[in-house]
Amino acid sequence: MRQAGTGRAGKVSASTAAAAKAVKLTPARKGEPVALLEEHCPDSEVRGVNFEYFNPTAREVLVAGSFNDWQPDATPMSKQRGGKWSTELLLKPGRYEYRLVVDGRWQDDPMAARFVGNPFGGLNCVVEVKATLGPTTARP
Repeated sequence: MRQAGTGRAGKVSASTAAAAKAVKLTPARKGEPVALLEEHCPDSEVRGVNFEYFNPTAREVLVAGSFNDWQPDATPMSKQRGGKWSTELLLKPGRYEYRLVVDGRWQDDPMAARFVGNPFGGLNCVVEVKATLGPTTARP
């Protein structure tokens, strides 16, 4: 998982970014990198957070967490070359819990650095979004 600073961008309206806790960014054209423009994030505290997962045999990978009210269909990941899956969300600074849903099965993110117990007897992955001015790199 990576936090991005400002740069060239995908298409997210300012009102959408301001109204939502998490917004999925989509590239203008397939294969183009996605980043953020300041005018797309009027709240200067909002950061782009990149979730990545590797599984060449998966047919569908989703992310569910406290940032999207645990609704997996709200945050699908896009399949890239070589079995990599990724998505980028706009998140305000804070601590978020999440899990991956791979082909309908809830599971841990193997790249997560931290975990906490959940009410179902399992673990949730934890990502912390820090308020910084420049681009940073972090692991969930």
